[in-house]
Amino acid sequence: MTTRDVTAIAIRLLAIWMALEVFLFSPAFFSLFVQLEKSASIAYHVALLVAYFSVGLLLAFVLLRASNSVLRSSNSEASGVSVSEGFILQVAGAFFVVSAFEGLAGISMSIFKASGADARNLMYLAVYSLEMIVGLAMVVKREVFVNLLRKLRGRA
Repeated sequence: MTTRDVTAIAIRLLAIWMALEVFLFSPAFFSLFVQLEKSASIAYHVALLVAYFSVGLLLAFVLLRASNSVLRSSNSEASGVSVSEGFILQVAGAFFVVSAFEGLAGISMSIFKASGADARNLMYLAVYSLEMIVGLAMVVKREVFVNLLRKLRGRA
């Protein structure tokens, strides 16, 4: 089994995990909607639910497609070629985005439930926002992180 095969399997498992997390977190969404029916509008609830499902399932779909393309490329190329660091960092960034999106959805619902934000909720909001920003940066600007890793390893 080559590095590409192992990477494709890992990406596929991550995609399955993302899809499962989207569906496993949905009962918590629905229970929060029932508790918050008077504090936020129905349009907000629907928009949050649609955004959560669409982003989570879209990223799971993209990761499944990426794992299929990694498998296809391993069949057509030499088996000794490894997957680039940039691609792995993009997959990690996608993981961070989905993880942060799940946390942001939950914390925003609890802020609306409490009709205000205390210090703890603001800290969670800041941490999840930072996680989402870093994840998006890893997906979009992967070369910055590849260069950072090279510098950290002393190979710059």
